[in-house]
Amino acid sequence: EINGKTSVITEAVSGIGKAAALALAEQPVKTLALIHLSNDTGKTTKFYNDKHPNYNVKNFQDDTTDADFR
Repeated sequence: EINGKTSVITEAVSGIGKAAALALAEQPVKTLALIHLSNDTGKTTKFYNDKHPNYNVKNFQDDTTDADFR
């Protein structure tokens, strides 16, 4: 059950990550955290915020393999 949960999606700007983020954007998650190495996540975050204004969508640009980021 993901109702009210926080979802973290890596590489959310393209490919499987984007598909997963789009699918989760249709679910009753509390927060959708989008992480990507490039700065393109800002556009993606705006898309989700515009489509689902009641969601808390956060954008992170960083390397998920970096221990300091995690």
